[in-house]
Amino acid sequence: MLEALEQDGIFVGDTTLETDLARVFPSAFKAAGDEIFSTAIAAKMRDEIDRLCATDDFQIRKEIVRRIESRGKGRFAQRLASHLVRELTYPTSEEALGNSVLRALDYASVVCRGHPLNDGDDDSERVGAEARAARP
Repeated sequence: MLEALEQDGIFVGDTTLETDLARVFPSAFKAAGDEIFSTAIAAKMRDEIDRLCATDDFQIRKEIVRRIESRGKGRFAQRLASHLVRELTYPTSEEALGNSVLRALDYASVVCRGHPLNDGDDDSERVGAEARAARP
């Protein structure tokens, strides 16, 4: 069933996008947390992300989402995006694309950019130029 949905561009993660992404890109998540949380809270979030990656505990997922919501999901997403762009400019391994989050990002890349994430082309300059060209 999930494979049929993916063929139509519908991807189903484990729970919520934030914590699914945290398990795939823990360093980007930690860096975003470092930027918007106090030092003490950022340290707690770093620990929670490490524990989430090790155990996938639902209560840890809830705590991470609660922290993000306390600062604003949009604000956190903006900081996270700046770190994800750096990580996604490198080719993504076929093994990593077994993750539903990365398959969704790969699908979006094909739809929006015309090529997959793992095509080996570092197009960070092209993406930046396209973003600048799209500005009013």
